[in-house]
Amino acid sequence: MARRFEQAILAGEVAVIGPGTVGSITFTAPGPDSQENKTGKKRGLTEFRAIGAGRLLRNVAAVVMMISTECVVLANISAPVGLDDTVESVTRNPVDTFLQVCRRTVSPAAPQSYVIVDAINPEGWVWVFPERVSLIGRMLSDALPGTTPSQIGYEVQSSEFGWAKGQVFVDARINSPKVYVDDVLMMQVHFGPKDCIMGIIKPGWFPPLPPRARD
Repeated sequence: MARRFEQAILAGEVAVIGPGTVGSITFTAPGPDSQENKTGKKRGLTEFRAIGAGRLLRNVAAVVMMISTECVVLANISAPVGLDDTVESVTRNPVDTFLQVCRRTVSPAAPQSYVIVDAINPEGWVWVFPERVSLIGRMLSDALPGTTPSQIGYEVQSSEFGWAKGQVFVDARINSPKVYVDDVLMMQVHFGPKDCIMGIIKPGWFPPLPPRARD
């Protein structure tokens, strides 16, 4: 059975963000009417209420997201591949662009939640690029004092088809946004009535701390 993200792609109901790019969707607080929350046309443009990135494992990519009552902004950040590439050189520009899009897409008064999704090595349950997770977190906190992003991991797979793994899908087609990682619901954002208070009602998965060394 196709995954939610793949089903949304086939139905033409999701904005797919490719490697090294930043994208966004805008909406008023989603309501219960499923027809209202599906792809529509306005001023000749296609409007989406879902956004995502796939095959992250193929590039050992990371995703950083901002979810608000007004929009979702998503950056797909590739890993260093060239001999002269470093984590900082391939991460800083996409995150800067992400922050610029956030500033022009959402009002400062709107409730916002930030999420980092990155690759996890299942042997030891540690980040594949811990310096990337740290850099993205620092850049967010420097630009947005007081911001503490949630962190969610997707597993690095060693199987033949593992390169197709690593999907992040934010679905706001029906009701409030839900964050799926590899088709597993990791986080749901709740929009409060009228005052638009937003809170996480289902926390995402955090990588466990490494085991303590024996005395």
